[in-house]
Amino acid sequence: MLWLGVHYAICVSFLASALSALFPSKLPTLRNAAWLGHFLLGTCLLFVPSYFLGITVQGEFSSLHSFLQSYSAPFHLALAYYLRSSSGFLQEKPFVFAQAFCALLSLLTRLLTAWNLTEKSTRGLLISHNFFLSAILCEGAWLVCECAKFCTIKKSHQDEVDQMCTKTTLWLEGKSSLYLENVFYLDAALSLLMAFTHFAFPNHILKLVISPTYTLDSHHVMWCRMFGCLSLIPALCSLSARHLPPHLQIDYLASRLLFRCKFWFSSGSLWPLGVSSLLCDFYPWIGDLRTVHGFPIHLLFSCPLSL
Repeated sequence: MLWLGVHYAICVSFLASALSALFPSKLPTLRNAAWLGHFLLGTCLLFVPSYFLGITVQGEFSSLHSFLQSYSAPFHLALAYYLRSSSGFLQEKPFVFAQAFCALLSLLTRLLTAWNLTEKSTRGLLISHNFFLSAILCEGAWLVCECAKFCTIKKSHQDEVDQMCTKTTLWLEGKSSLYLENVFYLDAALSLLMAFTHFAFPNHILKLVISPTYTLDSHHVMWCRMFGCLSLIPALCSLSARHLPPHLQIDYLASRLLFRCKFWFSSGSLWPLGVSSLLCDFYPWIGDLRTVHGFPIHLLFSCPLSL
């Protein structure tokens, strides 16, 4: 039950952060606990997904299962970096809302998949009694954490005035540009496109990027949809990133760069696994449908951002 213990550790990390949000004066040292939960979850999904999630099924995952599961890792690692950064504690409400909504949708996806897998006609690995427990300990605890933060974030009128004054000063000094704002919108649009296509049409996406020699089952479809759920985070965050102070924008961009590096690392793993279709033979250079939203990220880091 080693991996079940890791699930509990992730849950404790998220709940500790939630308690710190509810009682900031009594538990100030636990406010950074959420980053540890995301780090553990992302690391397990990246390096040992078949072991970490093996307790949720009756049988063993294939290499294709592990490959698709690892695609969720960069989102959690990027969130861990953002929360652990020097300004990570100054969370803005739109960012917390994006994480809460994503956690809710991810939890519903796993629970509805479990319902589907209980039908005898469903093709794929049968779930174990730990499947629901895993969903509650990870996505459920994450949802509780973000809801607690969202309900406790308070901004005064003076905070709003100071934020507007800071933004006005940046424009007067020529330290802001519409180019950066437009790139944020472009990133949000492409991320939303990735989220909707992967969530609504998982079978079509998988048939495009996976070799036809592999037989797809409900677990493949679920993790494709999980990728779509997690893609909503950068989509919703990019819509609000233009309103952030410059130092928070840098942290946000760094987290996206971390996501992109991990994504390309996963892209290269298609070859040794032999799971890619002909459409993905040029994956590291062109990328399949899931890599398109990486393009504006490189633009973000290439544009100057004066502090």
